[in-house]
Amino acid sequence: MPKATRNRWFRMLALLVFVFGAPGAYADLTQTVINTLDSGAGSLRQAIIDSNAASGTSIINFAVVGAGCASGICTITPASALPVITYPVTIDATTQSGYTLTTPKVVISGASASDATGLDITAGNSTVQGLVINGFYKQISLRTNGSNNVQRCFIGVTSGGTTSIFGQNYGIEITSSNNLIGGATSASRNVIGVTHYGIDVRGSNNTISFNYIGINAAGTAALTKKTSYGIYEWGSGTVIGPGNVVSGTSATGITSTSWNAIIIGNYIGTNAAGTAAVPNGFYGISAGGLGPTRIGGTIASERNVISGNTTGYGIYAQGRTVLIQGNYIGTNAAGTAALPNNIGVAAFGYGGIIGGTTAAERNIISGNSTAGIHLESSAGRVPGELVQGNYIGVLADGTTALANGKGIEIALNNQSIPMVIGGTATGAGNVIARNTGRGIEIANDSTLVSIRGNSIHHNGALGIDLGADGVSGNDGAFGATANNGIDYPIFTTVGVIASTLQVAGYVGSAANQSTFANVLVDVYLASDDGNNNGVIVAGDGQNVAHGEGQTYLGTVTTDANGNFSGSFTIASTVIVGDKVTGTATDASGNTSEFGPNITVGVGVITPPASFNCVESGATAATGHLYTKLAGTPFSVDVVALKADNSVETGYAAGVDQSVTVELVDGSGGTACDSRAAVNPAVSQTLTFSAANAGRKASASMTVSKAYADLRCRVTDANQTPNIVACSSDDFAVRPSALSVTSTASADATGVSTSATPRIKTGANFTLTADSAVVGYNGTPAIDTSTLAAHSGAVQAGTLSGSFSSANPATGIATGAAFSYTEVGYFRLGSTGVYDNTFTAVDSAAGDCTNDFSNALVGGQYGCKFGNTSATSYFGRFIPDHFALAPGAATPACGGYSYFVQDGFTTAFSLTAQN
Repeated sequence: MPKATRNRWFRMLALLVFVFGAPGAYADLTQTVINTLDSGAGSLRQAIIDSNAASGTSIINFAVVGAGCASGICTITPASALPVITYPVTIDATTQSGYTLTTPKVVISGASASDATGLDITAGNSTVQGLVINGFYKQISLRTNGSNNVQRCFIGVTSGGTTSIFGQNYGIEITSSNNLIGGATSASRNVIGVTHYGIDVRGSNNTISFNYIGINAAGTAALTKKTSYGIYEWGSGTVIGPGNVVSGTSATGITSTSWNAIIIGNYIGTNAAGTAAVPNGFYGISAGGLGPTRIGGTIASERNVISGNTTGYGIYAQGRTVLIQGNYIGTNAAGTAALPNNIGVAAFGYGGIIGGTTAAERNIISGNSTAGIHLESSAGRVPGELVQGNYIGVLADGTTALANGKGIEIALNNQSIPMVIGGTATGAGNVIARNTGRGIEIANDSTLVSIRGNSIHHNGALGIDLGADGVSGNDGAFGATANNGIDYPIFTTVGVIASTLQVAGYVGSAANQSTFANVLVDVYLASDDGNNNGVIVAGDGQNVAHGEGQTYLGTVTTDANGNFSGSFTIASTVIVGDKVTGTATDASGNTSEFGPNITVGVGVITPPASFNCVESGATAATGHLYTKLAGTPFSVDVVALKADNSVETGYAAGVDQSVTVELVDGSGGTACDSRAAVNPAVSQTLTFSAANAGRKASASMTVSKAYADLRCRVTDANQTPNIVACSSDDFAVRPSALSVTSTASADATGVSTSATPRIKTGANFTLTADSAVVGYNGTPAIDTSTLAAHSGAVQAGTLSGSFSSANPATGIATGAAFSYTEVGYFRLGSTGVYDNTFTAVDSAAGDCTNDFSNALVGGQYGCKFGNTSATSYFGRFIPDHFALAPGAATPACGGYSYFVQDGFTTAFSLTAQN
């Protein structure tokens, strides 16, 4: 019968009961179980039957007395399965006299129905609390409709909370969604222990919190008959925690095979106080789901303590994208003492992250017997693992020893799976220190393991050991061994000046081995605990002990021949007498062992061979300087150069260096130090520091005059002799525009017929082009295609003439012999008077654009400049003279020849001429 129909039927029956007093239906029913009988009035079975018939809220309380009760414990033993609970109900055994959280008083025993389910709930929205349910195949099953709550129960264990009963398969089976097992505080705790699955979760979005699973009700020891799997979840969106103690299982505390599982705030493998081990048999957590799975978090309440799993792994992460953050793994809950797992974390290369770059994401992985972290992989397990920011072998203070057997061990089974340990970004490096054995051990079947930026120190054996066989001497080649057998760096010199470290050396068995071109060399301040944790290998390039890199200082890159040199600012204090070591990492991410230690000496100031000035970002030795505008600020890059024209990055390392930067005449072959400076002077003092690495932008410069050819000169007077160098490229500083006037400029509008002066066509007049910039000495040209006669002109004339070179004292060019061949007026359009030769030093080199632009395009101005708008009208121009051509006179009638004869006619022509 559909639920709606059933409810209507119940309501009709209730009305009949009200009218006629007939029994048999209940609404908003509260019942009390008063006996241990299997059926009949007052029994649990009858209460469930009546509850299923109720149409409203149903509550089943307990006040059991009489037969079946002994020593205050009342046991109900159904002969067969109890009815399926099909309508929401609260079954509350906390109402039984004498109930406490650790001493529940009502037991539902499956001794006579062991293959049945204790409470089978399909109704949803039901609560079960305060019961002991044991001896069934399944103690509780939450099916079909969800949103149930099970709390304060002993499930699968005896009323004393110390023993589970053999043969039980499931504690709580969940195939519905949105159920809560436990609650928000420890007062909601269930104690769960069965033969196989304590809680089996197959529905979605279920929460399991504040329960004891696999451990006794006191939270002190494993149940006497162990549960195989504490929580086995394969639904989706399951939240496990906070507050669970999942310990003492024979197999795994928590097994997650689902999507989007979250495991937070639990104790896994310890007692409830987190002070002693209560081991799970194989793994504390097995995370093998389709991902993502989050274990821990970035706030203290989400921290899991995953410790005490002495024969297995704390975390076995073989699923996709397992995020492990903020946990204590191998320590007690306070993080002050060891509760060892055999291995802290085992991860299998499926895109997991262990730790992070912030302190809140950091795991403490210390005190574990064999290793803190084990990284492994098999076919298809990509994209590898990222291990960052963790403390491995020390306490939460980052310094106090709490050793693992080894820090990290890696065995990738010949799979090309990238593993990243640390990194050079802030917070990415792990502390891998004070472990009993090696800091990091990489098996010969493993490659692509990048180990950078970590603090590795005071381990009992090598900080990084490729092949787990001690120091592997450099052989000058890659090989089929751990991380392709990459050689470590050999430092030939290391010096310090103030906060700058200078290094030089090579990677390989000798200098100049191109096999190791473009390799990253990470430089570390080495720990020195007496033996430097390495043996002496005669063939490794230096017959000294090998160290461990405690403090990452910086990185340099080898050149094409495998050699390196450079300097960098260091944040940590390094003094003369300290020891430095390093690793090499190739482009594929293979990192070497640590190289031999070298003692730090006094650094040297490296003078440059030369200097150059170039446009911002341009190539240091060959970059160009572009055309500038007079009166407009600009800056250039000033670069210190080595003899091979590469940047001298060590310039000013340790001691700031000041140079003079000035602009000088760029023409001719005059020696740089003899070139005349511009007037007024454009000069500044520029101070290099180590952080500039040999290249620094100048301060803003402004040239008020026009110059056709300038260079930038740099002088370092700190050196003996002084280093003086001019820029490899020269450049022009041009006017922005020309303004054009004329002696014929009497009428600006070109409409007057009486304007003066009146200039005869063909007569000379003057044009003037004013750049408004002192120093301009160019020769403007005329673009006659822009000439326009006045409106209504019968014909435009031809403009002839040329400008002389501009007077640099005024920046003005004139031409006194211009002429125009027609009458009326004319004007020149925009850029009708122009200069395209003044910037010849730049236009030929492509250092300006082939236009009149006064705006930067790709950092460049136009090569040309001229009048920016049309000129005024010039003129008016009049004819030079007129020519009269008379015609023949014709009398009006024959025979008369005198002029005044009536009817006498004549004709002539008048021609305007220039």
